[in-house]
Amino acid sequence: MSPRAPFRPKPPRHPVSPPRPVLPYSAPPRPGCPITASSIGQRWAMGRGGLLLLLLLLMMMMMRAAPRGAEGSCRPQASCEECISSHPRCAWCEEPEFPGGAQMETSRCAPREALERAGCPPGAIVDPHGSLRVLRDTERGDGGGQLRPHSVEMELRAGEELSFAVRFRRARAVPVDLYFLLDLSYSMRDDLQLLQRLGTELLHALHNASSAARIGATLSPPPPPDPTPTPTPMPHTAPSIPPSTPIRTANPNS
Repeated sequence: MSPRAPFRPKPPRHPVSPPRPVLPYSAPPRPGCPITASSIGQRWAMGRGGLLLLLLLLMMMMMRAAPRGAEGSCRPQASCEECISSHPRCAWCEEPEFPGGAQMETSRCAPREALERAGCPPGAIVDPHGSLRVLRDTERGDGGGQLRPHSVEMELRAGEELSFAVRFRRARAVPVDLYFLLDLSYSMRDDLQLLQRLGTELLHALHNASSAARIGATLSPPPPPDPTPTPTPMPHTAPSIPPSTPIRTANPNS
C-alpha cells in the first residue's frame, strides 16, 4: 500500500476581510452652519428672547382681562344707561352746556370727582347708589324668628356692594322633641332601665335649651323568634311512675 497524503484544507472561494472597528457615530455638521460656541450662544439668546416675548404677551392679556378702574371703564360709554351700568363709580353729566359734551359725548361719563373738575354742576350729575329699606323688623317674643331684620328690600347698581347689620338672638320657645323607640325584649332591659333613671335629667337639660322641649318613648313588642329551631339537648327527666302502680305512703304513727 502507498502512504496516505496529508490532509490540506481547501482555500475559501471568497476571501474574508477582517472586521472593521466600530467607531462612535457623530452627525456631520450642516454646510454653511458650523457648530461653534458663538452659534450656541446666539441660539440661547434667541430662545430667551422668544420666552421673554411670550411672557410679555401673557402679561398684556392678563392686564386686559383684569377689571379696569373707574377712569378706564367710564370713558368709552356713550349714553347715560351704559355709563351707569359700566362701573359703580361712573357718573353721567346731564348739563347741555357741558364743555366736553359738544366735542365728544363719551367725556360726559366719568367719576363724580372728574366731572366736577371738568365744570359739570353737581346738580346735573347722575350718580345713583344702592339703597336699603327694612320691610319688617319687629320683636316677636320667644316664639319669633331668630334673625333681625326679618325682611329687607335693596336696590343696587351693577357691581355695587352693600352691607347691613343682622342681629341674632336664640329663641327660647323653639320646639324640641326627643323620642325613644324601644322593644320589650330581654336584650333591651339595660337600655330601658337607663332611660327610666336618666329621663328626668334629660328633660331638665332640654328645658335649659328650649322651654318647649318634650320627651316621649314608644315601647314595641319584642320581635318574633327565629323560625329556624336551634338544636338543644333534651334534659334528662326522672322516669315516671305507671298509673297502675299504687303509691304507698309511710305513716309515722304505725
